[in-house]
Amino acid sequence: MSRFVRRPRLSPLVRLLPPLLMATLLLGCRSAAARASANSGTTRESIEIGGLSRTYLLHLPNGAESDQPVPLVLAFHGRGGQGAGMETLTGLSATADAHGFIVAYPDGIDHSWHYGVSNVDDIAFTDALIDRLVAEHHVDPDRVYATGLSDGGFFSEFLGCAPEHRIAAIAPVGASLTGLLLLRCQLVPPIPVEIIFGTDDPIVPWGGSGQFPGGLLSVPASTAFWVQHAGLEGAPTTDEWLPNADPNDGTTVHHTAYGDGQVDLLAVVGGGHTWPGGLQYLPAAFVGRTSRDFRASERIWQFFAAN
Repeated sequence: MSRFVRRPRLSPLVRLLPPLLMATLLLGCRSAAARASANSGTTRESIEIGGLSRTYLLHLPNGAESDQPVPLVLAFHGRGGQGAGMETLTGLSATADAHGFIVAYPDGIDHSWHYGVSNVDDIAFTDALIDRLVAEHHVDPDRVYATGLSDGGFFSEFLGCAPEHRIAAIAPVGASLTGLLLLRCQLVPPIPVEIIFGTDDPIVPWGGSGQFPGGLLSVPASTAFWVQHAGLEGAPTTDEWLPNADPNDGTTVHHTAYGDGQVDLLAVVGGGHTWPGGLQYLPAAFVGRTSRDFRASERIWQFFAAN
């Protein structure tokens, strides 16, 4: 995958902003959240966890209140964001309506996710949320999936590598593996993972970085870990370029899959720290280009449905 690496074309203003400051801007989506209309199937809910009132958006598609068990997708926002911004950014609710699954968009405390190093227990929050939705909305406990962008993508990996994880598959977007996550994931059975990542990401570099806690692995190294951890050997079963549906968006997409699709990589060549097919939530000068060659929400659901 090293042949996809490009040197990010950053404006002088972006070069002056350290990556962590950019991360705090990521998915703040204040204007997007303000523009978000109240979907008829989306409500704001809350649950008490550890003395804190935790909130989330819940989207129920038509027919979700039947007695048939339904899948659940947990969609985690990036640092600085909220669940409302994640719903607007991704369009996952429309995908849920088309395919009949439930989406929950949790809100992080202080607009971020915590990994067991603070008094905020986001694992307990996630567990309680799953329990509630299983009890109240017939969620199938064997078909609970997690996705997210940036900090939310890292948290989806954290959930997927929990010692007693309840997640059937994950799809991190704009998030590879940190050294600390790598240690955690080595200790648990493999999980199906789909990685979507832009080669020109100016926030979380495709080629890795030493500026993240424990170090950030490159996307090729992260993919290699998932492949090795799943015990998959040999050449990829899929190695193809997707149709260039929008020649004007400055991106092309290469798809690599291993095994029976257990490990899947969509390398968005020229793409940034963005959700393909979603909202360009900040100017491309800050976060890079949004690919229009495919819809990440639809692709992620197809991956989840197959796992």
